[in-house]
Amino acid sequence: MADYRLSKAAQIDLIEIAHYGGDQYGPKQSETYRDKLSQRLEDISAAPMQFPAVEHVQPGIRRAVCGAHQVYFHLVDGEVEIVRVLGRQDLAVAF
Repeated sequence: MADYRLSKAAQIDLIEIAHYGGDQYGPKQSETYRDKLSQRLEDISAAPMQFPAVEHVQPGIRRAVCGAHQVYFHLVDGEVEIVRVLGRQDLAVAF
């Protein structure tokens, strides 16, 4: 298992994704999608530099796509910090 940490905002994002998924698609589909997101977070942690930088969003930020969501992260002292997990939210408001 690779190491990463979640910002408070990313924790809230993931909780909201789980609730929305459960309400809209049912618990089984929601769990499948959460597993997919979890695997993407592991992928990011294992090889963060394979994902593109998105300096226009914020300096030092990189992005990985997972289904309908975009995972924004950066490196802090060599560790991956997941900053946000966003769908179609306005980036100007999200950061």
